[in-house]
Amino acid sequence: MENQNYFSGLVGGIKTLLTGLKTTMREFWTPKITERYPENRKEHKMFERFRGQLILPHNELNQHKCVGCGVCQNVCPNDTIIIETKMVEDENGRKKKILDHHIYDHGKCMYCMLCVINCPHGALDFDNEFEYAVFDRTKLVKQLNHPGSVCQPKKISLSQTFSAMNAYNLMFVILAVLIMCSSVATVVTKSIIRAATYLLFVLLGTAGLYFLLGYTFLGSVQIMVYAGGIIVLYVFSILLTSGRQEELSSSRRYKTLGALLLSVVGCGVVGAIFWLHGFGDKILSAPSEADTPSMTQIGESMLSGGKGGYLLPFEAVSVLLLACIVAGLLIARKR
Repeated sequence: MENQNYFSGLVGGIKTLLTGLKTTMREFWTPKITERYPENRKEHKMFERFRGQLILPHNELNQHKCVGCGVCQNVCPNDTIIIETKMVEDENGRKKKILDHHIYDHGKCMYCMLCVINCPHGALDFDNEFEYAVFDRTKLVKQLNHPGSVCQPKKISLSQTFSAMNAYNLMFVILAVLIMCSSVATVVTKSIIRAATYLLFVLLGTAGLYFLLGYTFLGSVQIMVYAGGIIVLYVFSILLTSGRQEELSSSRRYKTLGALLLSVVGCGVVGAIFWLHGFGDKILSAPSEADTPSMTQIGESMLSGGKGGYLLPFEAVSVLLLACIVAGLLIARKR
């Protein structure tokens, strides 16, 4: 009985082993449908949504679309991109800023695509390469623009401008409309209190433009000093000195015509300056971090009395504001 159980168990074990071996041999000779990397390295293609490394596409003429505006550097959350620019003269003898080096540190990149999304010219993209194993980390720091490459000349139509609208351009349009509407309301309203309030929105919009360009210190100063200090001073001065329900002088026909004529002349002068100096062909952009003065340098310049210092005009403005406050108090005291 024991021998029978032994041999039956042995036969069952061999049968089970042969069944597993049969499955193994069948899968061994079955054509493979999985990714056979690295044998299929040459014909392997990644999905389009895969993000390999940041690239600056060039055309057959060794031209790219980057103008060195620095937007990608400003929106990068971990300083992966460094933009270096230089000043050159064009064929008309005018100086303009062009891209010198577009440095990309692949080791820091977190593939967030903020640089690609916010680029106003569509100059950046991610490729589908995935083999970047190196023994020296310095090889991950790459220059994206090719040697001798130049910016691709391009005329952007109005339809292309609206189709390429992104968050950066949309915020600029919102701030520009806010400043323009508030400026018009400041000079059109008949209430001087409302004029001061509209001027507050003009200064806040200007601060927003500073923040948008990367000038965080100037934006903070604009809010604290002008929007927070000067406007309050205006309101106190108005409340102390104004009369007749804070109404401005009634506008007459000759005043309206004079203001309209001066506005037309002013627009003509500004347009002529833009036309003669070619400001329309230049692209205003945020400077690189190396070209932006630090807060220490700005503070030393503001409080320095030597060459290049602004201590004297700074104190002169302080004395002028103090005189305005004293004058307002004297006028209010007489009433």
